[in-house]
Amino acid sequence: GDAGSLLFGADLSGRVLACDPLTGETVWGPTRAGGAPCTVVRYVSGTSTLLCGFLDGSVAVIDADTGMVVRREAASDDQVVSIAVDEGTGEVAVLDAGGMMSIFDLGASRTDALVGHESWVNPLAISRDGSTLISGAWDGNVRVWDARTGEPRAVIAMPRDGGVTPAVLELAMSPDGAECVAVSVSRFGERATVHRVNLAAGQVVSSVTADRVGRVYPAFDEGGDLYLLGPVSRAEEIGAAHREIDIGGWHSAYPVLPYPYRFVFAGLD
Repeated sequence: GDAGSLLFGADLSGRVLACDPLTGETVWGPTRAGGAPCTVVRYVSGTSTLLCGFLDGSVAVIDADTGMVVRREAASDDQVVSIAVDEGTGEVAVLDAGGMMSIFDLGASRTDALVGHESWVNPLAISRDGSTLISGAWDGNVRVWDARTGEPRAVIAMPRDGGVTPAVLELAMSPDGAECVAVSVSRFGERATVHRVNLAAGQVVSSVTADRVGRVYPAFDEGGDLYLLGPVSRAEEIGAAHREIDIGGWHSAYPVLPYPYRFVFAGLD
């Protein structure tokens, strides 16, 4: 919730609930939010809204205080794998397992399809001013979009190792929207590589490889300082600070704003 006092969860039957993270007591729910397994849950603090993505491609908009389902959006025909929100404009970007991205407005019912990636899209990030959307995929590319019109701006290819197309697994965008950091792997079971990317120039500026096999999570704080969470002791080579973590499993990391240095990890384990 607004004060960090609610924990939201969903199950494979499409039900959503909220509980007190300290006591475990249910605050509301379970609420039937969808007719398929829930795959993504994202909280929007500015409007106290909960967004739930489902295996059937739908997204439910829920009042986070009461658990009431406000409406449902048919965002895609495929599994929703990630949701990002621009709280300034109310625009919601949804991407599915087939590489299709769509945008709808929390206050209206507008959906745009963004087509371009040639493989499974994984990470997604929106600039603070709501003007730029970036996406990464298993096709080895980071794509830059106009978040308001859906028009493509640039395609930035990640460096290839021995001719192998890397999979982009994590993305983070700087507060000013001028750069991003992408984490990729050429093959599963190999060490990740972290790339610092100049979005205006459309090119990779610097890269560093992790010390060992393990997930690496990039995040910018409010002041624009970059942190790499994971086994990357040489983070300073790309102008980043290093924080060692080992949480195991397959996770994604999300910065908790406006609290610097705090992150939420969501995983399949």
